[in-house]
Amino acid sequence: MGEGPGEQIKYRVPRIESISEEERESLMGMEVAREIKRVLDEVDAIHGRGATPDKRLAFHNREHTEGTLRRGRSLRAAVHDALLAAGKPGIDRVTELLAELAEVYHDRDQEWGIKEGPDGARIRYRVPGVSEEASAERLEAYMRDVNGKAGKEIFTAEHIRDTKEAIMATVTVVDGTGVRRPNMLDPEHPPKLLTIGLAYGDLGSIGMEGFETSQMGQRAYFFETNMDITIAIGNSLNTGKVIPVETKELYWGRIRSWLYAQKDFITGWRDEFERELEIIDPPQVRDALRARFDKFDETIQGHGADIQEFEKLTSANFDDYIDRMRANLAFFENIGQ
Repeated sequence: MGEGPGEQIKYRVPRIESISEEERESLMGMEVAREIKRVLDEVDAIHGRGATPDKRLAFHNREHTEGTLRRGRSLRAAVHDALLAAGKPGIDRVTELLAELAEVYHDRDQEWGIKEGPDGARIRYRVPGVSEEASAERLEAYMRDVNGKAGKEIFTAEHIRDTKEAIMATVTVVDGTGVRRPNMLDPEHPPKLLTIGLAYGDLGSIGMEGFETSQMGQRAYFFETNMDITIAIGNSLNTGKVIPVETKELYWGRIRSWLYAQKDFITGWRDEFERELEIIDPPQVRDALRARFDKFDETIQGHGADIQEFEKLTSANFDDYIDRMRANLAFFENIGQ
């Protein structure tokens, strides 16, 4: 029967039953295990191997998400032990599951702008918070959908709020003042345990895993953002189209600027990490996190040495240097126009 003029359409709200903590943990465990696999496959399809060349991302892809999950689990294990050593409750199973869910969703949505520059430059750029908010909203929709289909409150309002906060804690701002994560530096609202693994696992390849991993990530992010260079290299690899000498000189200057900017970013992230630790309690947790991030100096020194080696070269070395940069990156397969 249709609705008459002025009548309100009434929607049937599914009845949601309260459940015991034991049942919630069991149901959540099954849901999260399935969802992690599904979202990883989805990220691969829309940002990775299954994406068209203009949508494929060299850094924000399945490998980064899997790395964030791996580092997050490792950090939470260390924090759990530190809490027990301080005589406090450790991290419970539900918190672990919610943290993993936030981690697998944290870069699900990628909202990029394209900036046109001189000499045909096409640069992808991110507005801080936009992609993170879209990913958090998608996670909330999933959690509410699970509740509705089950007719049970598997995910509570607090769970939804905390997982969204965890994703938003990864928002990173880089400007003239350095590197800042504004949602992590609120003394009135220090990060929750659920947030810590994601927030530090996301950038943990810098500081936790040493120079080689950092360098690989830096190179992937260069190709992700510098679209015109990436497509030109892809065309050269796939069709044999030669990049003109004068274009290589322009690209060489942009690589040089990128190398210096990345070293500055890593130094800024180390400083931000120390600022964030100051508002995390108890001290045992701070110590545990600092112990896991024991490779900042090695990483910064490695990038400094990388710059020194680069400065010995010229644009005549462009092809060899690009071959080194893209080594071990499957990203370039069929990446040309």
